[in-house]
Amino acid sequence: MAAAQEERFSRVRHDSAFPARAIRYCLDEAGVTLDDVSAAYGTRS
Repeated sequence: MAAAQEERFSRVRHDSAFPARAIRYCLDEAGVTLDDVSAAYGTRS
């Protein structure tokens, strides 16, 4: 299990961009690819 905010990768505080790099990090940490994912959940604060 992993969690990351996009601002950790973009170095932009409160980055509201789509979290592509954060997603890639979490997938890499779990040792899976996007093809292995059947569902995803996220929130906007």
